[in-house]
Amino acid sequence: MDLTSILKKLIPTGGVVKRMTVSRDHIFTDSVCEFKTAKFDFNNPIRITFENESGIDGGGPRREYFSLLMKALVSPYAPFRLFEGSERRLLPMHNTDALRGGLFKVAGRMIVSSIINGGPGFPCLALPVYTYLVTGSVDDAIDFAIADEIPDYEVQEVLNEIDQIEDFDNVPSQINTALVNAGFTKLLTKENKRSAVMSLMIHSIISSRKAELDQFAQGLEPLLREARKVSEMFKPLFVYGQDTKQLTPECFKALIDSDCLEDNLKEYLDKYIDSKDEGELAKFLSFCTGASFIPPLGFIKPSKITDTSTESVLPNVNTCPMELELPRKNGSYDEFSRQMDAALDMQACGFGVP
Repeated sequence: MDLTSILKKLIPTGGVVKRMTVSRDHIFTDSVCEFKTAKFDFNNPIRITFENESGIDGGGPRREYFSLLMKALVSPYAPFRLFEGSERRLLPMHNTDALRGGLFKVAGRMIVSSIINGGPGFPCLALPVYTYLVTGSVDDAIDFAIADEIPDYEVQEVLNEIDQIEDFDNVPSQINTALVNAGFTKLLTKENKRSAVMSLMIHSIISSRKAELDQFAQGLEPLLREARKVSEMFKPLFVYGQDTKQLTPECFKALIDSDCLEDNLKEYLDKYIDSKDEGELAKFLSFCTGASFIPPLGFIKPSKITDTSTESVLPNVNTCPMELELPRKNGSYDEFSRQMDAALDMQACGFGVP
C-alpha cells in the first residue's frame, strides 16, 4: 500500500462539519481555540471562511487556509514561537509557556488536520526529530544529528573547540560548563571526547526539548500511529527533500486537463509553464488551487485543473472545482504571458465565490 492509500483512510468522514471563520492577519491565533478544545475530533471535516471574503469552501479556501497555517507555525513573527533552528531542519523550541498551554499538541493537530483535509504536509523538521517521533528512541534519533542543527551557536562553538583541543589538562571553563549542563560530568579526555560530543548533541537536539517533543507527538498521534509501521514512507510529510512530488514544469502540466483548449492557447500555456521556476510555479498552482504545492493526498474531486477559454481580458480561476479560464483575446505569446502575470499578481490571495 502506498502513502496516498494510507492517508485516504484518514480522510474525515464524520457527520459534524467544523466551520471556521479566520482572519488572514491572525491565522494562527484564530485557529488555536478550535484545535485546542477537548471536543476536537479529527474525523470532523473542516470548512473555512476567510473574514470579509465571500468564498464558499468547496476545497480552494481550505487548501489555502492550511497552506497559510503551516507557514504561520514556523514564522519567526508568530505570537508563540514553537520551532527554531535552520530553515527546513527545525526543532521544537523549549518554551515552557507554550508547553503549559498545550500548544505543541495543538501544532500537531494542525499538521494532521492539514494533511487529511487535503492541505500540505510539514516537511520542515530535522531528521533526528522525525526519527525520535516515530521511534521514541533518543539513541536512534541522535544517529542522524549534525552540529548545524543545533540552534545555540555557543554550543556549536564548544563542539568546534572540543574537536580542536589538544591539551586535555587545561580544558577551557566554557567547555566544562557546557558539558556539565548536558549531563556529562566526567573530566574531558582524549579517550572520552566522542562520548562528550554525543552528550552535547543529545542534550541540545533532544533532551532539552523532550517535553515539547512528547507533547507534539500527542497531537500527531493519528499520523504517527501509521508512520511507526512504515516510517520511510511517511518521511516526506515531515522532512524536507524527501518528497517525490517536487513541483517541476512537467509535474505541473501533468495536473492539467487541456482537452477543451484551442491549440494556440494550449501551446501558450505549455510555454508559460516551461518558463517558470519552482517558486513561480508554486504561485501559479496557488492561483489555480489554493495550494502552493501538491498536497500529500494529491488533488481529489477533482484530480486535475480543467482549462477552458473565456472572452475576458485576464485569466480567471475557480479554485474549488479547479477551473482555469484563459483569455482568447491575445495576439501573441508575449501578450498571453503578460495577462497571466498580471492575473497572478492581482489575485494572489482572496476569494470571491469559488
